[in-house]
Amino acid sequence: MSTAEPPGGEQDRDATEIDASFAAIVAGWGEDEPRWPEDEAPHADPEPLKQTTRRSTSDSSADEDDEGWPEDEGHYEPPEPPPFPRPRAPTLGAMILLGIGLVLLFIPAVIGLTDIVGLPLGLLAVASGLLWLFLLLRTGPPLDSGFDDGSRL
Repeated sequence: MSTAEPPGGEQDRDATEIDASFAAIVAGWGEDEPRWPEDEAPHADPEPLKQTTRRSTSDSSADEDDEGWPEDEGHYEPPEPPPFPRPRAPTLGAMILLGIGLVLLFIPAVIGLTDIVGLPLGLLAVASGLLWLFLLLRTGPPLDSGFDDGSRL
């Protein structure tokens, strides 16, 4: 028994037997198709959605733009967003430390250091800046809030 036998004992089948069994399987697919019962058919509107308001031909050309859509009469314009908050001094310090660390990592020759010295110093500066930013995250409610300041997710 030097030849390997495929699993399932299919070594005796030839291509025509496989094709015949495949055709029998495919032919039986459409027989067990589920059908909706007649009394429980899904409710559907037989007519597609139509525009509820109709305008006369002379009136529609004045109120529509070039593409045939009605003119936007009550367009909502949101208020101006609040101003971007000014970063605090510790946040600026952490960002500067991150910048120095990136310079030390990628181009230490700008500061006059070699790659051997710049890499550990850069990694230390980037890690320190990220740690500083992480420690600056506010986790609790503001100190001036009352007893119940609402839901906090």
